[in-house]
Amino acid sequence: MKQNEKSILPEIKTSLPGPKSKLILEKYNKLFNVRMDIKMAADKAYGCIIEDVDGNKFLDFSEALCVTGYSSPEIVDASIDQTRKMISRGPGAIPFLECAELLLSNLPGELGQGRVNYCVSGTETVELAVSLARAYTKRTVILSYLGSHHGLIGTPNQISSDPRIKKTWTAKISDNISIPYPTCYRCQFKHQHPDCDLLCLEYLKNILETVVFPDQVAGLIIEPIQVHNGVFVPPNEYIMGIVDICRKNDIQLIVDEVYTAFGKTGKFLALEHWNMVPDILCIGKPMGGGFPLSAVVTKKEVTDNTRTGGQLLFTRVTGSFAGNSVACAASIETMKYIEKHNLTENAKKMGDYLMNSFKDISEKKSSIGDVRGRGLLIGVDLVKNKDTKQPASQDASKIAQGALNSGLIIGTAGRYRNVLSLHPPLTITLEQAKKAFEILEKLID
Repeated sequence: MKQNEKSILPEIKTSLPGPKSKLILEKYNKLFNVRMDIKMAADKAYGCIIEDVDGNKFLDFSEALCVTGYSSPEIVDASIDQTRKMISRGPGAIPFLECAELLLSNLPGELGQGRVNYCVSGTETVELAVSLARAYTKRTVILSYLGSHHGLIGTPNQISSDPRIKKTWTAKISDNISIPYPTCYRCQFKHQHPDCDLLCLEYLKNILETVVFPDQVAGLIIEPIQVHNGVFVPPNEYIMGIVDICRKNDIQLIVDEVYTAFGKTGKFLALEHWNMVPDILCIGKPMGGGFPLSAVVTKKEVTDNTRTGGQLLFTRVTGSFAGNSVACAASIETMKYIEKHNLTENAKKMGDYLMNSFKDISEKKSSIGDVRGRGLLIGVDLVKNKDTKQPASQDASKIAQGALNSGLIIGTAGRYRNVLSLHPPLTITLEQAKKAFEILEKLID
């Protein structure tokens, strides 16, 4: 059955969780260390809708993996077809090659002529990217950002700055310096952009003069939008500033687009909003169309001159399952689907509608402090007081729960979990966007 033949709006038939979901969630909480807080057990998904085992239908605005919507027929068919041909083989299989070719055709500048290394998770891409930067430059220090989220284990954990991760995992901080991200609405220097003279950029320059010398720094890694930290978008001049610093000092610029790539911001890559071409690019999450697939793409000179112990560090894959044929086939169809249905443009249009809708009501809603984002990565910053900007964390949690009870799944983000995080699939329709806004407008004070 095609997606457009199914219900596209939420429909709640039972109290939440429903009786069947409740039994499943009880089993879940016995088996796993982390409790399942969401009040539903998913049974199937199609388009932007998740249907639970009790028949309740939820509009998903928390999507991270399936940018083309759940169960897209083209991606399902491609996956089944490849499964019949060959499941596990990576290098040597046609999808392995074609996926890399199509991916490079979507990338800007020298990256479009670069090298591809398949991974399975976003964490792996960051691990490899940092290793490449260190091996290529023969330097050790990595500059990363406060509020960053690059992964849960190993080096990605060490260079992340999410206190929830640090509490969960023991990290040995070594050769890493965290610097302030331009979180303008919640500026760490208590300034107001654009009257701040980009103090956060001056801070970085000062670090390179007083704490570590540029010739010790292997790379600077940045998320073009800090989604987990509250959907913060850097000013244009900040991005231009860090690019200039990296180029002048031969520091590898690493951009982590694991969360933001594949059209979510209205462009295939978020970095395209700044015409930025990094030395090393990390992509993941939506790349496999729901299958586990990620990749590191570098300029040729980086990988072709990177060796450890006489062996090339960049060797097509990072493990046995990286570049799996079925995942590559799904990725190919994901990229084709995005282009065929002009989903980047739809992300921009629907994102503009939602952003403008929330901005329009922010004057009369006392708890909306800021609305920010790009495309369909949107954050609504809730406050108790607009003057003090005191985070309204409990309100955000109640609103997210109220939305779920109305059939809308959203997340909360930010250091204080006070930001309503909205990122639906790129296939979202205007009717669905209006419904989501209608639900949230009633819940927000």
